[in-house]
Amino acid sequence: MRMARFLPPSALLLAACAAFSGCMSRRPDVILIVIDTLRNDELPWMGADPRFAPNLGRLAHEGVVFPRTYAPSPWTKPSTTTILTGLHPYRHGVNGHDDKLDASVQTIAEVFSAAGYQTAAVVSNPSLYDGGTRQGFEVFREVGRWIEHSTDRVAAQARDVIARASGERPLFLYVHFLDPHDKYVPPAQDRLFLPEGYTPQGPEVLTGDMRHFEGDTPVWKPTSFDFTPTPIPLQPLDLAYMRGLYRGELHAADRHLQAILDSQRIGRGNPLLSVVTADHGEAFYEHGMPRHGWTLHEEVLRVPLLFHGAPLQGRSLDGSRIARSMDILPTILDLVHVKDSEERDGVSLAQPPPEGGSVVQGLTCYHVQKESFIIEDPYKLIIDERFGRNELYDLQADPHETRNLAFSQPARVASMVARQQKIRDDLLSRKFATAKLEGEELRQHEEALKSLGYIK
Repeated sequence: MRMARFLPPSALLLAACAAFSGCMSRRPDVILIVIDTLRNDELPWMGADPRFAPNLGRLAHEGVVFPRTYAPSPWTKPSTTTILTGLHPYRHGVNGHDDKLDASVQTIAEVFSAAGYQTAAVVSNPSLYDGGTRQGFEVFREVGRWIEHSTDRVAAQARDVIARASGERPLFLYVHFLDPHDKYVPPAQDRLFLPEGYTPQGPEVLTGDMRHFEGDTPVWKPTSFDFTPTPIPLQPLDLAYMRGLYRGELHAADRHLQAILDSQRIGRGNPLLSVVTADHGEAFYEHGMPRHGWTLHEEVLRVPLLFHGAPLQGRSLDGSRIARSMDILPTILDLVHVKDSEERDGVSLAQPPPEGGSVVQGLTCYHVQKESFIIEDPYKLIIDERFGRNELYDLQADPHETRNLAFSQPARVASMVARQQKIRDDLLSRKFATAKLEGEELRQHEEALKSLGYIK
């Protein structure tokens, strides 16, 4: 893994300055792109095959990436709410499928709106169609309730939003690609990474239905609180086929992402800050489970974070530091000089890190799960509150989390548990009220979750 810092070459800085019409004489547009379920280690700056995402690779070399970025939760609602609010899930409270963001929380869209921006969102994950995600957006476009490939539809809607946007005001656009969330169904032109000469026999593998291999989980039937999922194993070639489909969906998202950015460049005179990240990653049995939501290991928590564009000119962003999803909102506002009067849990990555560094911690309450984690670099502790089990890893010596040190270092475990509880209690003492979806709103949300396979 490369912990490199990617900075713009001098020629790119000069071009960016010229495009910026005198460096800041025009207010920049901002496009925030969230690629659902995208693992960080599938990207070129992490050493992955550059063919998976060539456009993201180019943007990384022209901008700044943070290779060690952590989502606060391994599934969509808590993590995306954190991206849009700069708040930890303990504070914003959107941790369950039926939770709804309190109207008093000021989202990034509301901050931009107050600063005179047009605000628009194009979202294809049905679990985000309610629950507070649309709060503050003048335009909020839902792109279907399917789980098959939808990236082309998202990009078309995003380009249409850009084309229709007023030239009198800058634009903040949030785009949420559902792909590469399963089912993994990339277009034919993107099926470039499948095992050569191999055709799976099972229909679930052919159709990229990774959800099937979660096995007998609470997705499929009611269970007790002490339920432990029993996944269905995949043969190596079938797993490689699934991973190839996943990479094909990433390749498609990479193509359409570039088309969105090109449409802004061609159609609008404003300079542009582009930000690319993910809500969480995806597991391929590294720790026993496929997909996401169930565990708090690196494959589901480490996400890409990339900043690109003229507003980076003259700013110092150190990509070697640890970043968190909650830092995205403060950093964006700082880079485009938009003031924010609200208390956020994240910090601007364009400013020096706080003394002692940033605390990285989070949780999952996915179905019956009740786990939390905390990182005291290089150590990471996963706390299973249902079963009283702990996992301690030295991420520097064991980045793939294969050796649990909890039994050999009980004092460190006790210290980290105490710190996690202290931080959690502080965040909960400042928690916003959380509403619940009810009536027709809840019914529609449950239908959306059924379309994603989360409930039956």
